[in-house]
Amino acid sequence: RAEIVAQAAVDGCDDAVDETVDVIDDALLGVVKKDRSSPRYRRYFAKPKQEILRLGLESEVARIREWPASLKTEPEPELQAGGERLQGHLTAGELALQARRTAIAATADHRVREILRFLDDVNGLRRSLFGLLTQRAVDQKLPPEWPGRFFRKGTHATKKEE
Repeated sequence: RAEIVAQAAVDGCDDAVDETVDVIDDALLGVVKKDRSSPRYRRYFAKPKQEILRLGLESEVARIREWPASLKTEPEPELQAGGERLQGHLTAGELALQARRTAIAATADHRVREILRFLDDVNGLRRSLFGLLTQRAVDQKLPPEWPGRFFRKGTHATKKEE
């Protein structure tokens, strides 16, 4: 559950960052009069905006981490405001990413400490029961496959030839 909640927070932060990057793109295009080849525009969008927006939060944060500091030094108030807004979203995004990493680690710890130990106990009990059933089959002169009837058999999917 913690992983699901953490992933939802990451997704929400990713949406907020994407929206802010879109706002910054619009403001910057207004400043450079829609000249995407302008050095000032290329400073932030060396790659197309859609390529940045397509990234997941972790990759996107890594790519735009330095933007807020640069945007705060821009002369236009809308770019400065975009930098402030982006900084807030990046801070929240970093926290969400850390929460997701913590939740994934907790799940891995739980699996190793609890679930795998439980499965080992169940498998040991299953083997012990199979041994008792085998002994009973020998004592009562039952067919050798009799103990196996009490256990569900798994099936393996086979690849069909094309």
